[in-house]
Amino acid sequence: MIRCTYCRSTFQLDTSSAAAPSVAGSTGRVRAVLESFPGNRKIHAIKAVREATGMGLKESKELVESVPAVVGDLSPAKAERLEKDIAELGGLVKFTQL
Repeated sequence: MIRCTYCRSTFQLDTSSAAAPSVAGSTGRVRAVLESFPGNRKIHAIKAVREATGMGLKESKELVESVPAVVGDLSPAKAERLEKDIAELGGLVKFTQL
């Protein structure tokens, strides 16, 4: 259950129907899409995006504030790191193979 920090409405994400493809074992680049993260962990999400992409602070902040957003085309190692960091925050990153 997720609660919106602005309007206090609640909703539940359906994660059971279609699992995101795993980046483990992938040899090519993957496109990462930041789907969600807890509103109170925004600074940590910005840090995770900056580490994975090398973006500046302003660009990372704008990307995180416009969720869902395409983070970019990442190497499998960076994609795994981003997935791990965002999952630790309680967020979700989805991937597509390029």
